[in-house]
Amino acid sequence: MTTTDKREYGGARNLLRKTETRWERHRHADRTGWGVRFWAAWNRKHEDGSKYLDVVPEFRQMIVAMATYADLHYHRFGGTGISGDYFLGDAWYQVMDGVRSMLNGDIGDLDAGNIDKLLVGMMEGEGFNVDESVVLTKGVVRS
Repeated sequence: MTTTDKREYGGARNLLRKTETRWERHRHADRTGWGVRFWAAWNRKHEDGSKYLDVVPEFRQMIVAMATYADLHYHRFGGTGISGDYFLGDAWYQVMDGVRSMLNGDIGDLDAGNIDKLLVGMMEGEGFNVDESVVLTKGVVRS
């Protein structure tokens, strides 16, 4: 599906909000403390003057910015998902693929598996086929 029908389009920001709600619910049901740590990290604000590198707030801002960009594109350009734009769609996909690659680095207390699932969901929701075993592919694949 290269373009997204207006009735089907849930939007990347909508998926982000639903995922955050699920994560928040999970933190209360978690017996190991993982959910509490993950939720606290996801919502942490950057503290100026901290002696530790804390990438979490900026990492979250990248994801929110990409979701917002895709949704704004949909509304501005006649209800077409960003995968339907053969210039900006490719760029959006490559940035999202790059963010997925960065999950291999330091992301603080965030869980890379949950973040990757969110990113793949956002990419597929915009009309891209995502091979979850391959990150940083050379070509963009649309569904």
